[in-house]
Amino acid sequence: PKKAGAVRHVLKAGGAWAFAPEVIEIKEAMVEALRHRAEWPEMGRANRDYVMNHLTWKQTARKTMAMYRRYFR
Repeated sequence: PKKAGAVRHVLKAGGAWAFAPEVIEIKEAMVEALRHRAEWPEMGRANRDYVMNHLTWKQTARKTMAMYRRYFR
């Protein structure tokens, strides 16, 4: 099943569930999220930490420049 492009980040961060954009999968993910609502604060922290450590503008620029150097020399 098709998943969003950000799914690899979601899974690496450990702060959410990944699901296909289909009604049954969305429903199951929502039920799962509600079952684990006590974990939401920690998941939020995990997401924030992941973004701050892996997805800053500086890191994005460095990765983009490395790609340009690799492909456009």
